[in-house]
Amino acid sequence: MARQFTLFTRKRKNLPPLFYAYIKQADGSRGKPVNTGHTLKEAAVKWCEEEISRRETDRIRAELETERAALAAERKALVIQKESEFNPTFREFSEGFYSWEGHWSTNKRSTGKRISERQCREKTAILNKTVLPVLGDVHLKDITRDHIDGFRNDLFRRGYAGNTINAALSVIRPILERAEDLKIITSMPRVERAALNCKRKDIFTMEELHALFAVQWGDFRAYVANMAAASSGCRRGELLALHIQDVQGDFLHISKSWDEVSRSMSYGTKSGRARYVIIPKKVQHEIARLIEINPFGRPDSFVFFSTLPDKPIESKIVTRELYRAMRKIGIPERERGRRNLTFHSWRHLFNSILVNARIPAEKIRTITGHLTPEMTAHYFKLSVDGYGDIRKVQDGLFG
Repeated sequence: MARQFTLFTRKRKNLPPLFYAYIKQADGSRGKPVNTGHTLKEAAVKWCEEEISRRETDRIRAELETERAALAAERKALVIQKESEFNPTFREFSEGFYSWEGHWSTNKRSTGKRISERQCREKTAILNKTVLPVLGDVHLKDITRDHIDGFRNDLFRRGYAGNTINAALSVIRPILERAEDLKIITSMPRVERAALNCKRKDIFTMEELHALFAVQWGDFRAYVANMAAASSGCRRGELLALHIQDVQGDFLHISKSWDEVSRSMSYGTKSGRARYVIIPKKVQHEIARLIEINPFGRPDSFVFFSTLPDKPIESKIVTRELYRAMRKIGIPERERGRRNLTFHSWRHLFNSILVNARIPAEKIRTITGHLTPEMTAHYFKLSVDGYGDIRKVQDGLFG
């Protein structure tokens, strides 16, 4: 093997000559002379051999670093390419999005925000029933503001209430925000809410209220449930969740709600707070009659019982009997639809009656459950005397 270096000496005044070397370069040239630092040839030869080995090691290391950098750049380019190519449909990306153990729910719970399994089920139902039939097959990167506006406007033309439209939009927004966080889409299209007065919910007149409870009802349980709602403003799920032990004299203890979709109990109200609701003597009497005929009769039995001990009456029976009573007093199905009269109309009516009677807003909120952060459920002392003004209004409802 040809030698990779050439030695020569340079004289020094009053000192032994030093060995210098020309070390062959990668391009074949001899390069610049380098000082070996040695006066003995054997030592200079050894130094050159070590220097050549060091230079070869540095060259290999430099080549490897260059290759690594090139591979890293290539890998990054592939990742960017794959990310840009990853464009799932709205249906694919939203699968399981609102499950109780999913990212959205877990993120809410871990940061202390109030969320329930019922809300997850409701959002999943809205997603499957309302959103996916329209946006399900659209790829995420293709969704524009026009898609969102078109979705909202179509629901509006079909007569959906503003609250219902906004509930659907509130299902879409977190999904697109998550897609933006994951850089699947570069920016989220603007989601503009619908006006809340798209479809107003009418309320019964006092004459209609009196007439409804004067006609014969086909189901006594439905009759009492509607009467309790009309005089307390309780939601349907809150009434169906009542156990016999929740009926405490002049008051109902509202602390849970019956989920009509999953047919299971949700422990907690919509506002997240339990409350006591005063009821008039007429309703107390009817609830007492209902408890007397309860086939189970335990403290934990449902007030509005069914044939099963662990299930209350089906909500559709309560609503169906209301609609039948409405037809009997001259409110046909077409007018009911036009006025948007439902079981929930009792809550609107009761709230309006209390407001018109100049009941303090704070006290109304303790009854209806529209609690503000500043209010607490025990703001008023739990006694009939403390609710005398409301009791007077309630006693006038049924004559």
